[in-house]
Amino acid sequence: MSKIVIEVRSEPHVAQVGDVELKFLPEVVGDGFLQAFDRMQETHKSIQPGTPEGEAALRERRALREFLAYPMLPESRELFATLELPVHALLALYQWLLSEEVYGAGRPPMSPSGSVPPSSTPGTPSTASGRSKASTRTRGR
Repeated sequence: MSKIVIEVRSEPHVAQVGDVELKFLPEVVGDGFLQAFDRMQETHKSIQPGTPEGEAALRERRALREFLAYPMLPESRELFATLELPVHALLALYQWLLSEEVYGAGRPPMSPSGSVPPSSTPGTPSTASGRSKASTRTRGR
């Protein structure tokens, strides 16, 4: 019999940014998070060569802030809207949100500590069934 234990978090994630705590949803459910991510990506793709550098940076920063605000709890979202954060702080939040620790796709499903026990039966190494066509000599040469 096979069994899997999947963790579903109930406590918010907390990011300490300077003196401010920003709280994020324990889990993202539905398509909203992915749609927010897609909107941010589309903004980045839509910036054409020749767009003034200041305008491009402003559009990208705004899109990044909108994406970061999506999974925040309402009171943190309101606070975040008033904060002037440096770019490195915004990028650190972005990387943290997409990490396995928070909402990353590769997050281990079993343990709250984020560790997965090693496989009890390691796989058998495979061997190639034959020679590669690239290494086969061509007749007549």
